[in-house]
Order: sequence, then C-alpha cells, then structure tokens
Amino acid sequence: MLIQISASCWRVTIPAPRIPVKAVLFKPDIDDLVEWPVILVNAGKLLSCWERDSYIVGPVGHWPSSKRAGIEEFLDEKGGAINVPRAGIHMQEFPRSWWSLRPKTPAPVVSFINGRHRTRYLIDAGVDCVPIQVHASQSALLREICA
Repeated sequence: MLIQISASCWRVTIPAPRIPVKAVLFKPDIDDLVEWPVILVNAGKLLSCWERDSYIVGPVGHWPSSKRAGIEEFLDEKGGAINVPRAGIHMQEFPRSWWSLRPKTPAPVVSFINGRHRTRYLIDAGVDCVPIQVHASQSALLREICA
C-alpha cells in the first residue's frame, strides 16, 4: 500500500509477512517536481516494461544473502526517507525480419537511472504500487503505460 504523506514524501507498506522491512519512506531524488515529477505506477506493468531492458535485476531470491541484507537495511524506514527510484521510458522499435512483411509493434521499455535494486525488492515483496521519478518529457507515456 502506498500513502502520500506530504507533497514530496511517500510511504510504501510491504504486505509480505516474511519480509523484515515493513515500510519504506521515499523522497524525490531531484527536488524539481515540475521537471522531474513522481508518478505512482503499477508494479506489474512496470516490471513487464522493465523486462525488455538489458539491465533488469533478477529476482531477490537469487541474490546473495549479503546483498539482500544490505538492501533491507537501506530500505528500513527507521533510517529515514530514501530517494524515489529514477527511470526513463521509451518506445522500442523492432526491425522487420527477413521472413516477415509486417513490422512488429513498438513496445515500451523502462530503464532505470537509479533505484533498480530497491524497485526489484519492493516488487518481489508484493508491493502493488511504486513511486517512480521520471523526466517531464516522459511522464505522460509512463502514466499511460504503467499507471
């Protein structure tokens, strides 16, 4: 569950009982919320777009225990607010193959600038809504595809 605490602070509650982190506080990575707005996105839709990127982070279950422990310590709300993950989105064009006359439909791709591991941890922990900071020029597309 995601709750907006103030104009620039969000609290994400983690529903999975097996996860030691119960909630995460987020603040904007960049303070200019006009040029870099924060969009609340559906975690499943975000993941399906992110899976097309070459820098996707694998499931948390495959991480070394030290990596998992480090991200849990980093995310714990007792340490204060952390930066909202920052990403970009674009439509990827696919060239026609030599055996197909029809061009493939462009597909949305999400690429992270910062926050890949914290986003993957939250998605794997069962969070259904994630705040993402994106450049204003890409915010409409991110909203359309992932909100």
